[in-house]
Amino acid sequence: MSKPIVIIFIAFFITTTFSYATDGKIGIPAVKNYTTKTTGIGAQTWAIDIAPNGLTYFANNDGVIEFDGIHWRTYPIPGNSIVRCLNAANDGTIYAGGFNEFGYFKANKDGKMVYHSLVPLLDKKHSDFGEMWRIYELPIGIVFQSYDHILIYKNESIKVIEAPHLFHFSFLVNGEIYVNDQKNGLYRLANNRLMHLPGAKKIAGMLISAILPHSKGLLIATSDEKIYLFDGLKLSHWKTEAAQMLEKNQV
Repeated sequence: MSKPIVIIFIAFFITTTFSYATDGKIGIPAVKNYTTKTTGIGAQTWAIDIAPNGLTYFANNDGVIEFDGIHWRTYPIPGNSIVRCLNAANDGTIYAGGFNEFGYFKANKDGKMVYHSLVPLLDKKHSDFGEMWRIYELPIGIVFQSYDHILIYKNESIKVIEAPHLFHFSFLVNGEIYVNDQKNGLYRLANNRLMHLPGAKKIAGMLISAILPHSKGLLIATSDEKIYLFDGLKLSHWKTEAAQMLEKNQV
């Protein structure tokens, strides 16, 4: 490369860099906004997951939405129910749940996504489970959670675990599911059974908005606007500057 060309290249690089710096764009990730007019899908999305093939899936008011980076495709579930939750499993199966409906989408030999309902596998007494809110893929099977039940799907059968009173939300932390019963408090799902955590009795009756891993156990954010540290045996108020900021601004 000749010296004049090198000088021109360096000048162009400096000018371009300075231009970006003055615009305040350095270090800011590129974000593209997709309006409902562009996508043609429902205004509210409840969950997002990415399949192993790179496609993105959305649990949306209109159904399961698939996005390949260019095209948006809508896959409704029976009854045109709002899809509240989904999970893109490692084998490419897309599990979804809505009101009194849950199942999965799987591509047929032509590549078309076909829905398979799992409701017929339930006894009639368990079929009125309301909204499905969470789906997890674990070694024990695909775990679905509604307010009334935890349903574990494996080998074309479903194990039903009824809520002690009434579930709120569940959380996957370090490969384990923790679920909050609105009367009895916190439970852990272990070996297809619910194990009550008596050490967390202090927060029984509270709604839990988040559970996160901590080096000493679990951090639990609750409806009383406090964050607690649970070490597996006892619960204590997590008092740090970060906790005070989060509590003040509501987790």
